[in-house]
Amino acid sequence: MDIKELIQKEIKSIAFVGVSYDTSLINSNILDSLTVIDLAIFLEEQTDLNIPARDINSENFDSINKIADYLKKMTNN
Repeated sequence: MDIKELIQKEIKSIAFVGVSYDTSLINSNILDSLTVIDLAIFLEEQTDLNIPARDINSENFDSINKIADYLKKMTNN
């Protein structure tokens, strides 16, 4: 399972809704502040990355594509 599918599956389990890779998660209120934190913790556990609190924002976490891009950037640094 690739990272986008993994994120999509986790969002379905915490928000009880299916989303596409481009669906706005924060701006459309699919995820609230607590569920975004839950998702970030899940991603840290799955990727062994440390996601700084300052990076948990709509710029990095508003869609599955944005999250995947952010994780790729973190992995390359």
